[in-house]
Amino acid sequence: MTNLLKDLWSITLALLEAPFKIIGKVVRKLERAGWRKILLATMMSIVLLAVTATIFFEVTSQPRFCVSCHYMAPYFASWEGSSHQGVHCTECHIPPGLKGKIEGKFTALSMLVNYATGIYKRSKPWAEINDENCLRGGCHETRLLEGRVPFKQGIVFDHKPHLGQLRLGKKLRCTSCHSQIVQGQHIAVTTSTCFICHFKGDHTGQMSECTTCHEAPVRTDLTPDVPFDHSQMLERKVSCLRCHGSMQVGSGAVQKERCNSCHAELGKIEKFDDVELIHNNHITKRKVDCQACHQEILHHSVSRTEQVKPSCEDCHKGLHEVQRNLFTGEGGVGVAEQPSTMFLSGLNCHGCHIIAEAAGGSEINGVTYKASGVVCTPCHDAGYDRILEGWKRRNAEKLSQIASIKRQVAGATASTPSIHRSVADSLLRAADHNIQMVDAGHGIHNIPFAESLLETAYNQLQSAYALSGRTGSLPRFETGLPKTDANCMTCHYGVETMVVKRAGRDFPHSPHVLNQKLACTTCHSNEMKHGTLSLSREACNQCHHKPPAEGSPDCAGCHELQASIQKGDASWGAHAIPDPMFESGMGCLDCHGAPDGSVARPTGETCVNCHEPGYDKLLAGWKSDFRMALTSVDSLLHLCRKIETPELSALRSRLDKLRKDRSLGVHNYAMVDGILKADNEWLVKFVKEHGLSVNLALPEPAE
Repeated sequence: MTNLLKDLWSITLALLEAPFKIIGKVVRKLERAGWRKILLATMMSIVLLAVTATIFFEVTSQPRFCVSCHYMAPYFASWEGSSHQGVHCTECHIPPGLKGKIEGKFTALSMLVNYATGIYKRSKPWAEINDENCLRGGCHETRLLEGRVPFKQGIVFDHKPHLGQLRLGKKLRCTSCHSQIVQGQHIAVTTSTCFICHFKGDHTGQMSECTTCHEAPVRTDLTPDVPFDHSQMLERKVSCLRCHGSMQVGSGAVQKERCNSCHAELGKIEKFDDVELIHNNHITKRKVDCQACHQEILHHSVSRTEQVKPSCEDCHKGLHEVQRNLFTGEGGVGVAEQPSTMFLSGLNCHGCHIIAEAAGGSEINGVTYKASGVVCTPCHDAGYDRILEGWKRRNAEKLSQIASIKRQVAGATASTPSIHRSVADSLLRAADHNIQMVDAGHGIHNIPFAESLLETAYNQLQSAYALSGRTGSLPRFETGLPKTDANCMTCHYGVETMVVKRAGRDFPHSPHVLNQKLACTTCHSNEMKHGTLSLSREACNQCHHKPPAEGSPDCAGCHELQASIQKGDASWGAHAIPDPMFESGMGCLDCHGAPDGSVARPTGETCVNCHEPGYDKLLAGWKSDFRMALTSVDSLLHLCRKIETPELSALRSRLDKLRKDRSLGVHNYAMVDGILKADNEWLVKFVKEHGLSVNLALPEPAE
């Protein structure tokens, strides 16, 4: 045992003495060589080392050297096709200055060793780029001074608040946003990172305002895809969310399991809830992509994605499927897809369905949101609610017409020959499907598509009817929207059958739009204000009172009531007699024709041109008698205002027609005078029989 210890001690001493012996031998040899040779060898070694280091630094600083490691290939490819292709890798990845270069080379050397030894397989390489590299002279040193700059179409961005201020309490770096590595976009902006900051959880305030990033879209020659001028929404202070609804898909949540992809130490994972520490370590100190921890948030209309469904859909599957199909313009049989303009603009259901109404029983109550005309005007001009009512009316009329046609075809196809029966039934089912889409889905969700569905359904019904072998044709059905220069009917659907007041007269659109196929721009203009009536009465007369090439003009085509009074036709009952001037063959222009060929309202002077002097006074007397007689009848009718009988209804209708004639009885004085006297006598008896008081206030005399 003692000998063993002695041997071990001897070995230990020998090991300790060995270095000193070697150093001693080297020193004695150097002494024998001479100090000049020692100095020369040292200087040559230093020069050789410097040259070697310079070559090493230069070679290893070339992008081609970086790609010698195979996992660098995708990064090299994205850099080579990007706007940074003229900037060497080391200019961004190594901090500026000598110290930074040395530290960077040692880091690169360690990575090279890791690659050669295979250690990199157990540790993912991670690039760190300091803000100083990006903001130094000759690169992006003025980025913080540029203010708001265009980022993408319709989006502006300001670097200063993002890099110079804390954002939501976090210090951001250039690479917090510029982190995308794909072909042609090396170090590009990852927009999904923007969405995490701007839409995550309870982040509210200025960052949640749309106009912080977006300018209000305005349709110009450069942006023809913008269907709506949004600047008026800013003027009216209408919230973007009013029409577009939620613009966030996804929550950006962080799952604790994601920590395991980088960390194995339980101590670090246990600090998961320390949000400040986590963000300081991962964002401020190190460049860790937000997407490495946070789930992705998408920024677009929820109504335009399948990823988020209304909560009702969780239980009531497909409850509003037909409305959705109509709104998105799909699901018809034999009809091309035709999305609603509002859908294409990003509008969702809550853009119109905002009026909350109580629903449910007495024990379990809920709220349902309905649409109404009152929700149109914040976005559209005043009066748009009337347009909505026109949609409903016209759509209901067409549904009623085609439902009647469908019943007729269904009855006819019951006797269809067997050889054609299956085809006829198929056509009938297809037509029924398209009609039901409009009926159950409410056509006002997409009027152009609803019209296409009904038009296709009518054609399918015609084909089925033809297979039945029945003779004759189906009732006429006005299909499709009337085609105009401006396609105004997309909004003003139903106006083609409306009668409006124009200069105190009823103006029917149907003869002009449906019969004559006139464009809306024939009478209306958008130059000063949308829909302004640009046509004067004189302009109307160019068509309606144009001198005929031959014969007399057909005034009765428009003035049916006046013609009826002149003729004294059967519609006026027992007192119907023709006007003497009409019987004598006089035409309308004999009284209404002006010397210049235009149409004018006749005066007493017009009568004197043909009749003896004083006839003008006779004309004035007729008008005075009409006013007095009409006032008397109106006074008696006023006493009967709370009574409804068929006789009274007919009498009121007859008086309305005499007023609308506007000639004050002149077109057929004898007949009109007889009618008013008879009506007056009948009313006197009616008032006495019903014991009505005659002391009530009388209406103003008729004009």
